[in-house]
Amino acid sequence: MEQVTDYLAIRTFYKPCGVEHYDGDPRIAIVIVNFNTVHYLKLLLITLSESLYEYRRLIKQIVIVDNASRDGSKDFLNQFESVQGISIVNNGKGLNHANGLRIGIRHIDETEKDIPKSGKSNYYLTIDSDVIIIRNDLWADIQEVIYQRSPDLLGEIQHDVGFPYVHPSFMLIKKWAYHREGIIPFINNGAPALYLQQSLRARRAEIVDFPVRKDGYIVHRGRGAIQGVQRYRRFHSYATVSGQEHFHGNNQGGMIWDAVEKKHAEIIGEPDGKKCAQYIASQWSSCAHRQSLNDK
Repeated sequence: MEQVTDYLAIRTFYKPCGVEHYDGDPRIAIVIVNFNTVHYLKLLLITLSESLYEYRRLIKQIVIVDNASRDGSKDFLNQFESVQGISIVNNGKGLNHANGLRIGIRHIDETEKDIPKSGKSNYYLTIDSDVIIIRNDLWADIQEVIYQRSPDLLGEIQHDVGFPYVHPSFMLIKKWAYHREGIIPFINNGAPALYLQQSLRARRAEIVDFPVRKDGYIVHRGRGAIQGVQRYRRFHSYATVSGQEHFHGNNQGGMIWDAVEKKHAEIIGEPDGKKCAQYIASQWSSCAHRQSLNDK
């Protein structure tokens, strides 16, 4: 019922906002939706900030939408309030992952409205909170594909929903393509980007298969939000779904994840998350400083 209501509401009331055409210079805004996955989120932000050593200029901002978490996420995320380029949006109603993505995108559009073009993003990148970045050449390779192909949508194509589908656990979409007339945004569904991608394909969008999981750029644990639902919202409709992590079929995924977790155990284990937040903020800020020096 929730999914039907969301679909009907979007098809009835959603109006795309006009944005400028892509100018050939990629600038990415990252959207992460968190729901009671603070432990996983810490690992994502650590590995993300560490991976941006030479490519901070590519990432204009990170927006984290918290869907009414009860696991200490808010206290952890509040420590980023003064960190430039990282925005926290508290979605008090919780609702669902698709709604969180729409809220994050709307926040990006609103905050970038009155800034110079060079500071505005022209791609959105959605990353699930239970993803970790493994290969630091991820950003160089993404940038190269963007320059070569100028994709409207980029990510690893899978075929488990009866349709060639890029999973939004790591999905790059051109801002102009997302806001085109007739494009359906994220909708509450087991595959929240399904209608979006169907509408893009119907308009012959350039969709590029980038094997982000198969080639080991990232590890996606999977079912992180479902575990959060089962722990804190037992009567939610998603609480009956299996919460068993699947690592997207990566047989080495669990071992890789455990190794990254062990490496950062000291800073992710603190209850208040202060040391972890400070580490992430320092990595993020130092990447920006190095980039500004390189640009001079």
